[in-house]
Amino acid sequence: MSDEKFLISTPLDDECDTVTYAQGKHKRYYDPDSKRYRIMDNKKYTKLWNDVDYYALAEGDKDVMSAILILLANMNYDSAITRYDKHYKIRVQVRNREELAELLHMNYNSGWQRQKLAKLFKIGLIFEATATLNGGKPFHTYYLNPLIGMRNKGISLDCYVHFREFLKDALSERAIKNLDRHVIESYNVIPKALSEEDYVDGIVVCQTVKYD
Repeated sequence: MSDEKFLISTPLDDECDTVTYAQGKHKRYYDPDSKRYRIMDNKKYTKLWNDVDYYALAEGDKDVMSAILILLANMNYDSAITRYDKHYKIRVQVRNREELAELLHMNYNSGWQRQKLAKLFKIGLIFEATATLNGGKPFHTYYLNPLIGMRNKGISLDCYVHFREFLKDALSERAIKNLDRHVIESYNVIPKALSEEDYVDGIVVCQTVKYD
């Protein structure tokens, strides 16, 4: 159980603005220098980018803009899209397009709305990764393009591989080379866009972008 579950008021400078957790850890909610009070301290948040034109990224489609907001609020730290499981009362990863459509308040039985859903894949907002566990039935994981936003400061290698073609123009050359190196070392695969001299015998080329 986390120590932060136990809150104890403490008579410091501003006893109303300061909380002491177990083991003597202090947290001050008000900063007198900036005159700001922390109101969302224990909430998860998503980082958006000031230099991204989200309207252009959505191709001016308001339905896509709406989908972006829902997806941003429902991704985990690896940029995988999740949903709330009412039975188990936990968040789980979306595993098929029907679940994805339900998350986005779309009717998957409607041909028109299935086209709307397919557009999110076609313009590169979502990537559908397919894997098989121990030779069983294939399952899917859906990732949100990190150029839309991220929940973590660092990008996972899985997410990087899927969206490398989008990221190579947004990241520095050094970052791309380092990420490529980590992918090769960790997964024994080569991202699709590496140059010929970077290929290693016996390593499988990894698909980076999948369109519907």
